[in-house]
Amino acid sequence: VLNLERFVGECTHGARFEERDNEVGYEVIWFHYDVNIVRRAVHLFRDPFDNIVSRFHHEVHMNERKSPHLHWKVNFGNNAKGFREWCRYFDKEKLGKEKEILHEGIWRSFEGVPCHTEFFKYIQWHNNAFAATSSLNIKTHVIYYEDYGSNNADDIVNSLLEFLGRERKGSVPRFSARSYPEYYTDEERRKIVAMFFQLTSSETWRFLKRYVKDWIPLASGGA
Repeated sequence: VLNLERFVGECTHGARFEERDNEVGYEVIWFHYDVNIVRRAVHLFRDPFDNIVSRFHHEVHMNERKSPHLHWKVNFGNNAKGFREWCRYFDKEKLGKEKEILHEGIWRSFEGVPCHTEFFKYIQWHNNAFAATSSLNIKTHVIYYEDYGSNNADDIVNSLLEFLGRERKGSVPRFSARSYPEYYTDEERRKIVAMFFQLTSSETWRFLKRYVKDWIPLASGGA
């Protein structure tokens, strides 16, 4: 669980690569930059259902490559069945700790939600991002990930460049966003959206509605 201060601290944590006379030819230098130098922010949304599946696929690949940053005690197939097993395994593993540190009203909203920990992190990230840019008075431009693959991709990029004060160079590369409708049941989607409705900030909910509008009447009485 990240409060706003810790979230901003992680956002301003970065790395630079400096040339060195060693085996790899460089050294990674970690540092924190001054948040006061930030003047603009680009806030990217991706369909939360697809976002969590994509995180699962990423972890599968990291585990297969034996990444030092991730090691599973149990392997999961890189498919819908493996995704559901991954959700059940880590939901069960983390629920006890979550009940210790979270308000009962929060962890009860997890009931029936597959990968509730991942969806909670998704909610926290967007809630904190909006809170951070608001508290720091930073101009923000919101973009939807899937729009890069639409017929309006040029307009999306032009709008972004205008916001950043940058000139257009070259054409927009082809982009295709993957979607995974078969990874969730209708009932699971309803419960996930009910969790969103309860835990998202008003700003997060406003932009998230695009992805969950078909389930809002079922989850929240049409709010």
